[in-house]
Amino acid sequence: MRIEPGKIINAYQIKSLIGSGGMGEIYLAEEQLLGRQVAIKRLNPQLTGDAHFSERFINEARIQAKLIHPNIVALYNFFIHDNEYYMVMEYAEGQTLRDLIASIGPIPEARAMKFFQQIAQALSYAHSKSIIHRDIKPGNIMVDQQDNVKIMDFGIARIVSDAILPRRG
Repeated sequence: MRIEPGKIINAYQIKSLIGSGGMGEIYLAEEQLLGRQVAIKRLNPQLTGDAHFSERFINEARIQAKLIHPNIVALYNFFIHDNEYYMVMEYAEGQTLRDLIASIGPIPEARAMKFFQQIAQALSYAHSKSIIHRDIKPGNIMVDQQDNVKIMDFGIARIVSDAILPRRG
């Protein structure tokens, strides 16, 4: 069941649904105390009872909390309310790189290089924290009006020390 606009959850007032997927929904909300817009990601309530999915959601929040970089969406808060899991994140305005490409077609080389440079810097930073995103794609990259990018959705990211990596030989 979707959250209705106007509902207040843990001092965040829901404004609108901005996205949904298999794991849950993302809402635009206003943090009442600070008056800032945030994105709230809610784990699908049907998955909350499944230890695998709730653990995966918590892991995403733990990974996101380690990443503070201008080209990575920041995690502000994580909480459980009425047995549902929520992540409160920076609201990245703009459109996904996927939507931008769909609307304008191929991106000119100079502009694409600006995007790639920011993406590479963000991924290099994540790798310096031993975090591998594992799902970089145009739909997980937001582009604002000034062509600044933000990487989103660390849902299947891994911390290298936790990952089982293939070995040579």
